[in-house]
Amino acid sequence: MARRITAILLCAGALLALATAAPGNQPVSGQPAPQPAPSPPLATCQARPEPSAQASRTIAVGECIRSTLGENDPTMEDMVHYEDYRLTLRAGQGVRIDMDAIPASADSFGFDTYLELRAPDQDEPLRANDDRTDGQGSLNSTVTFTSASAGTYVVRARGLGSGVGDFTLRVTELPPIRDLALGGEAIVSTIGIDDPEANGRHYEEFNLRLAAGDTVQVDMESTSGTRPGAGGLDPYLAISRSEGEEPFVTNDDRGDSFDARLSFVTPAEGVYRVRAEGLAGTRGEYRLSATRLTTLPEIEMLTGDHVEGRWEDGSPATLRDGTSIRYREFRFSGTRGERIQVDSDSNLPSRLMIGRLDRSWLAERDESGSGSEIPPSASFSDPRDKHVTVLAVLPETGTYVVRTEVPAPHHGSFQLRLTRGGSASINPEPFDRARPLSGRLGPDSGLVLDHDSWGAVRAFYRLYSLEVHAGERIVITLESEDFDPVLEAGGMTVIGFAQAAYSDDADGRNSRLELDIATDGLLYLRARSFDSTVGEGRFTIRVAPAPAARPSSN
Repeated sequence: MARRITAILLCAGALLALATAAPGNQPVSGQPAPQPAPSPPLATCQARPEPSAQASRTIAVGECIRSTLGENDPTMEDMVHYEDYRLTLRAGQGVRIDMDAIPASADSFGFDTYLELRAPDQDEPLRANDDRTDGQGSLNSTVTFTSASAGTYVVRARGLGSGVGDFTLRVTELPPIRDLALGGEAIVSTIGIDDPEANGRHYEEFNLRLAAGDTVQVDMESTSGTRPGAGGLDPYLAISRSEGEEPFVTNDDRGDSFDARLSFVTPAEGVYRVRAEGLAGTRGEYRLSATRLTTLPEIEMLTGDHVEGRWEDGSPATLRDGTSIRYREFRFSGTRGERIQVDSDSNLPSRLMIGRLDRSWLAERDESGSGSEIPPSASFSDPRDKHVTVLAVLPETGTYVVRTEVPAPHHGSFQLRLTRGGSASINPEPFDRARPLSGRLGPDSGLVLDHDSWGAVRAFYRLYSLEVHAGERIVITLESEDFDPVLEAGGMTVIGFAQAAYSDDADGRNSRLELDIATDGLLYLRARSFDSTVGEGRFTIRVAPAPAARPSSN
C-alpha cells in the first residue's frame, strides 16, 4: 500500500508541513511510469526582492519563490489584490503550479489562496483553482497545464476575496504525456491523489494519434478488484481534439459494468487527448486500450421495416461544426436512380442523413418547428412526437448509410422507416383551364435534384400540360398557404422539362405569369416548392385570359 510520509520543517521561524508524494502510477508492461521531479522543500523557496514594475516579475520551471501579497499590490475590479508572474514554456511542456499560504503561527492556516494561469492580454484564465483536492481540506491552490505551443504565460497569485499574506509559488515540470497506441499494447496505470485534478476528479492524460475517418473504440477498465461504492475506481473517459479543449465525447458506464467505453469516428487527422478520470473523486488501478474498428456496428434496414434505436452514453460520437454529437447508423442497398425516403419519429429534435459508405452525405434534414429545443430533463420514455423526413436519389448502385444524430450529452429514442420509390421524374398531367386545379406537393411528387450534390433533393414539383393557341394572352397563378410556391412555364425536351418563364414572389409569396402565346401546341407548367425544407402542402393553379393591353398614349 502507498505510504505518505510527513516531515516537520522549521523555516524562518514558521512551523511548516512538507508532504512527500505517494509512489507513482504503475506502468506499461511493469515499467515505472515517469514521475514529476520532487517538489523542493519550502526552505529552498527564495524570497524575491520587490520588482520595480508588476510586469517584471518572472518565475521559471523548477523554481520556488516566497512573496507577500499585500495592500501595495495591484487590485482587480472586485478589489482583490494579486501578483502576476511571467512563465515561459516550451511547446508540449506540462507543469504543475502550487500556491501555498505560509501560516503566521503554528496554530493558523494562512489565507485562502486562489491561483490562475492566463494567456497574455486575455481576460479569462486558461486554468484556475481555489482549493486543491488533497484529502486534507486544503485552502491552498494548484493548477496543471500543458502548453500547446511555445510562449510566455501569466501566473496570477491572489487570495479568495480580500485574503492577503505570505505565500510560496512553485512551478514543477510534469512528465511528458504518454502515448496511447491505436491497436497497440494496453496501458496499465493508477489514478492517485497526486495526479492532476479538475472538478473534483483526479486524472491522467494520453496522446492518441489518429487519421481522419478512423473508427475507434477506447476502453478504460478498473483492475483494482473493488467496486466503486466500496472504495474502488469508477472509470470515466473523455476525448478532446487537444489539451484544454472541451471533450467532444465522454462516457461513464458502458452498460454492462462500471467501466467506460467510447466509440467514435475522428473528424480530422491529428493528435487527440484521452483523459482517464476517476468519477466522483475515486482512485485506483485501471487498464486503457484503443482499438481500430473495421466499421461501427450497423443494422441492415429493409424496405418497410421499422427500426428501433436509442441515443445513449455508449452510442458512437464525433464532432460536427465544433459541437459534440451522438449518432446511430444503419445500412441499406439500392440501385442507381432509385428514390429513397427515410422517416424518423423520435422524442428529441434530431438530424437525419443519407449518404455513401465514406460518409459523404447526399441529403440531410433537421427536425424543425415548435418544440425543437431539447429540454434538460429529456428521457427515453418521452413521447416520440418529433418527425423528420429525408429524401435522396441514389447516384449509383451500392450500399448506403442512414445516420440519425442528436447533440451530446442528451439521451433519447427513435424509430426509422425506409421507403423506396420510383424515378425522381414524373410524367405531365393534362390541365383543364375551365376550372382551378388543386394539387399537393410532398415526398411522392417529382424531385428537383441539386446539381452541386448529385442525389440531394432541392425541391418537390408537379408537372402539367396546357393546350394553348396562337395569339391568345393568358395569366397563370400558383397559390399556396402551406409553402413558398414557384411557377415555371416551358417545354419538354429529350432530357426533360426546359424552363422558359419563371415567377416566384409576384403576388406576395404567390406566383404569377402573364404570357403571350405565339403558336398552337402544349405549354408545360411546373409547380414546385422554393426548396424541399418548406415544400410540402396544398396548392391551386388558375388560368385566365389576361387583361387587354392598354392603348399607347402616343
